[in-house]
Amino acid sequence: MKINKLILILLSFVFISNTNVFSQNCYREDYGFDEAAEDGDNYYEFEDGSYYGYAEGGDTILIKTVLYGRRKYKVLVSTLDNLQIASWKIIQNKKSTKLTKKTRNEKYEYTYKTNDKGEYIAEDGKVLDDFGRKTDKNGEVIKNNGRAVDFRVVTNRAVVSADTIYSREVVNEEIEIYSGSDGSEMVKKNKKAKSVIIKLIFAPGEDGGCYGVFIGNQRSKSKKAGKNW
Repeated sequence: MKINKLILILLSFVFISNTNVFSQNCYREDYGFDEAAEDGDNYYEFEDGSYYGYAEGGDTILIKTVLYGRRKYKVLVSTLDNLQIASWKIIQNKKSTKLTKKTRNEKYEYTYKTNDKGEYIAEDGKVLDDFGRKTDKNGEVIKNNGRAVDFRVVTNRAVVSADTIYSREVVNEEIEIYSGSDGSEMVKKNKKAKSVIIKLIFAPGEDGGCYGVFIGNQRSKSKKAGKNW
């Protein structure tokens, strides 16, 4: 009896596991999508630029691809089952170099407070000697812990020399090429080849499903050949 229960549990586990695996297999044939969509005298060929996958509600998917130069593209996103797109974007990461200038080992020239005679004076107005020292009533230099104190008051400080260091920092800038929502599509001419990231943000939900990203390259009808899929 225990053996039969064990066999039943194992069979149930295999069935659930296999169901989960097969539900994550997503194929382009599932979408019923025309891979050569008409556009006046031209059409968009999607055969070489489509991506398919499985996602759960609330997931964010990043797809790296290349848009070649001197071509017109149509990009759209489709989902199956209960999976829904909250938003999707096409972004480009652009790197630039920032040059930063720093200084060190600065040397300063100081200007001190003086009276009308050009003599150094302390904050209390008392005249100081050439080294900024005060003397007591007996003419002795006032000291602190055995060392003379400089009582001069600084009125200005100017850098007269310093070492200059230049450093380079790589800055990553995210450029948004397109931003859309469920059912929207991008149609745009691309002048130069660029590596881009298609960012899919799925709406929160308990169920997952298949998604498809279709990237169509515009062609002339006179050069159309072959059939869909």
